[in-house]
Amino acid sequence: MGRRIIVLLILAVLVALEYGLLIYLIRQGTRGEAPAVGASPLLSVITPPDNSVVIQGQVITVEVESRVERFISAELWVNGRRAAPFPRVARLSGGKWRIAFTWQAPQVHSYALEVRITDNENRHLVSPPINLEVIEPLYLCFASNRDGDYEIYRMRADGKELEKITDNEIQDREPSQAPDGSLAFASYKQEGASGIWVLRGGERSLLIGEGINREPLYDPSGRYLLFVSNRAGGQELFLLDLNTRQVRQLTQGNSYAGQAAWSPTGEEIAFAALREGNWDVYRIKRDGSGLMRLTENPAQDWHPAWAPDGSKIAFVSGREGPHQLYLMNPDGTGVERITEIAGGVEQPVFSPDGKLLAFVAYTGWGKGVQAREIYILSLKNRWPVRLTRNGYDDTDVSWCIK
Repeated sequence: MGRRIIVLLILAVLVALEYGLLIYLIRQGTRGEAPAVGASPLLSVITPPDNSVVIQGQVITVEVESRVERFISAELWVNGRRAAPFPRVARLSGGKWRIAFTWQAPQVHSYALEVRITDNENRHLVSPPINLEVIEPLYLCFASNRDGDYEIYRMRADGKELEKITDNEIQDREPSQAPDGSLAFASYKQEGASGIWVLRGGERSLLIGEGINREPLYDPSGRYLLFVSNRAGGQELFLLDLNTRQVRQLTQGNSYAGQAAWSPTGEEIAFAALREGNWDVYRIKRDGSGLMRLTENPAQDWHPAWAPDGSKIAFVSGREGPHQLYLMNPDGTGVERITEIAGGVEQPVFSPDGKLLAFVAYTGWGKGVQAREIYILSLKNRWPVRLTRNGYDDTDVSWCIK
């Protein structure tokens, strides 16, 4: 019994010495300014990609792959200073290592991130730089059936601070927020009728009723509200002047016209229409004149979104397989694909500063109707980040204020 205790004590001392030596080597490798020798071909960045946009307070994973057989230290450096000396490390096949750090964007600023490692030959290796732009926190409103029926929710654009805005026994969908904070949304009854309601200062009031009225959308000034209605037969776009309460029909001759997006000036509207069995994207002036067809493709083209600077219109198309996001000029030229999401996407909407696109993607699993989740895309480098992961249907995404 005594010998066993002695052996155990010796083993404990050896383990402690080995651990102490490891800590000493790590500290030796992280002491002071490690000489930067330029980006090493032995280190490659996995995530985030260079020139990404993140919001203040967002937590990101910085991950690199190392082809160094052995190393004694690994550190994350931010703007020339050591930020995190202890990574998560995983050994891969072929003598490779996966090295990951967690970093939180502290304030609005530009940051240059790099991973520095010291190998067992005391060589200092540096990853390619990762430049990040940190912007002020932004918020998203959306509809979800995660609690049973569809209700309106709000969250930060990194998935934090989730809060439920509506809570009742009918289906609340399609939120749109005015500059003064008023929130319009459609409420669907079981018998198929839907009305447009406004939530202002905690008080809920009916704005548009009778029949099917859906997809409310405030213009940039907050004076006008677009909506889709069946009051003239098919489902067409109508415009409500909130000052005069006058309603005017904008589109006609469609099986459906909707999914609208205002131009930055509020003078024009992009929308999707189903005509003669095909979906395409159009634009029209606010007074109903100047109708212009922007896409002409046998595949579905729909869900337009107008960039805040007016230079681009995003839209969704199935022209190359599953529905993906595309950009085009406001006249329909210069079409460019910007996503490759296996299940397909829909409902793009530009952030107020035009640096991000929020959208909805199909996951193909879960308990929700079609199991959609919310993503944001950094437009500088086309980096998609998934925000929701619950297996229910998160949809009808729009940007809103806190």
